Order: sequence, then C-alpha cells, then structure tokens
Amino acid sequence: MEKPLVSQARRSRGRVTEEEEPEMFGEDAIPCPPGAPRKAKVQHSTSSTSAPSCSQKEQFIELMQTQISLDHEAKKEHMERELAARLAFCKIQKRNDELRILTFDTTGMNPADAAKIEALKDAARAKYFNF
Repeated sequence: MEKPLVSQARRSRGRVTEEEEPEMFGEDAIPCPPGAPRKAKVQHSTSSTSAPSCSQKEQFIELMQTQISLDHEAKKEHMERELAARLAFCKIQKRNDELRILTFDTTGMNPADAAKIEALKDAARAKYFNF
C-alpha cells in the first residue's frame, strides 16, 4: 500500500494543485492586448517539395550557366586590365632605363667611350624629345 503513495508523491512533486495555486496577478493586472489572429501554417503538397519540376531544373541550370559565364567574363576582364597595367609598367621602366643615359657625365672619360655615350644620349633625346 505504501508504494502507490510513494509513486503518487513522486508524480505530484513540483506541481501545483488547485488548492495550492498562488494568485499570480491581482485585480490591477493588465489584460493581454488583442492581437491579430495567428496565421495558419501553409500546407505544401508533397509532390512539389520532393522533386523540382523539369522547368525548374532547366531554369536552375540556365541560371548557373549564366552565372558561370558572367564570372568567366569578369575574370577575363580583370586579367586583361592586370596585363595592361604590367605592360605599361614595363614600358615606363624601359623608358627610364633608356633615359638614364642622359645622367652620365663624360668629363674625364676616354674620348672614344665619351663619344659612344654622347651618341646614345643623342639617340635618347631624338627618340623621347624629338630633337
């Protein structure tokens, strides 16, 4: 006979019975505001969710192909701009190397070497300054 009482005590532990129920809010409690009624859950048919239709597959494939081609074009344009920038840098570097000859001082040099350097200076001036 004791076992049913023990099991009943375990079941009701932590629960509030009707006679023990405390009053949570007094007379000045604010009522809940009336709200919009809850929307019902949308029921989807199982056929449309389990497998996309052929037109959806085709649209997805077309979308992915378009995205891939756009990505390819963007990468190609980026590489072309980078190549053009590198070529411009190389041209500037080559020009600077060719113009560096103008800074050479030929005083006190062997006359044959000085003549060669002066010829290179004249060529650089003619090429870049139209003298």
